Amino acid sequence: FALLWKSVIGNKPLVRLIACFSITNFMSGMSQGVSLLYLTNYLLLSSSVNVVFALVIPISMLGIPFWGWWMTKYSRQRVWAVSLVLGGMFYASMGLLQPNPSIALLATLFGSMAFCILSTVVAVPVIMGDIIDYGREKFGVERAGLYMSLQGQVVKGMAAISAGAGLILLGWVGFDATKSGEALTPQAVSALKWVVAWFPALGLTVTGALLWLFPISGSWKKSSAPSSAEA
Repeated sequence: FALLWKSVIGNKPLVRLIACFSITNFMSGMSQGVSLLYLTNYLLLSSSVNVVFALVIPISMLGIPFWGWWMTKYSRQRVWAVSLVLGGMFYASMGLLQPNPSIALLATLFGSMAFCILSTVVAVPVIMGDIIDYGREKFGVERAGLYMSLQGQVVKGMAAISAGAGLILLGWVGFDATKSGEALTPQAVSALKWVVAWFPALGLTVTGALLWLFPISGSWKKSSAPSSAEA
């Protein structure tokens, strides 16, 4: 049991990855959980919501091959960091929208956010492979199943609490889902913008900085300096 515990807590790249993954998933999940309220109650787009989401899907799915290609050329974690910071900028832009915006503009912002966030789908499995190799080398035991299940539990845990956290925050400031447009209080509008746009923007930017400054993939390779493809 002591070795089991040490091989998890003592695996610094794993702990860093889980921390970064948790921040990203929590912030984006919190935004997704209340985005429908933002679109309908504040932006007054109840009849156009399905159109926006339909346009987002093909735009965002291009992110997987795009980020996969870039990660074969440059450091995986730094490409991931850049994509998260860019995603944070698009999230922040969402908070600047006024009621009845252009559908094309809204779909572009939503699609761009999803496009950037999908870099996580490419980066995490590859980096996790390096972390598994590191754990086997450092502790002398194979923990691939444990590490992957831990990552899966974090994903499910963040999904379970993030949407609820956004709704709780809105309720705490007095947001009333039966009101919309001018009937919303300034506090309710501000809370919506923070949960949907500015908290995620801050979280993704912080995560991007952590990924850039504290190496995860390849950080334990001391025999030689890693190339840009290995880092």
